Amino acid sequence: MINSGVIDGGSESVFTASVKYEYVVNGKSYKSRRIAFLRWWGSENYAKNIMDQYSDNKVINIYYNPNKPKQSVLDKTPQASDIFLTILALFVIFYGTYLAVKENI
Repeated sequence: MINSGVIDGGSESVFTASVKYEYVVNGKSYKSRRIAFLRWWGSENYAKNIMDQYSDNKVINIYYNPNKPKQSVLDKTPQASDIFLTILALFVIFYGTYLAVKENI
């Protein structure tokens, strides 16, 4: 872990954790800021709780794609928000397809 912090979303009172970490795969050094597959955001306490896990200069586990080591995350666990957004996206796609087919009938 190189550094970490909490970013205030401004007037919307939305916060996100900000990290920067470095890792080495097969002798090549990589840097990233990605915590999870989707961006984490929420209340200030939520962001601070995430930051407690990834404090400055702490040794952490990094999960990377062995075929593309530049792709990495710190937390590979699916979050409720990930699942919700996936279901919402699928609903929009299927509903849009349904409406398009219905108009052509």
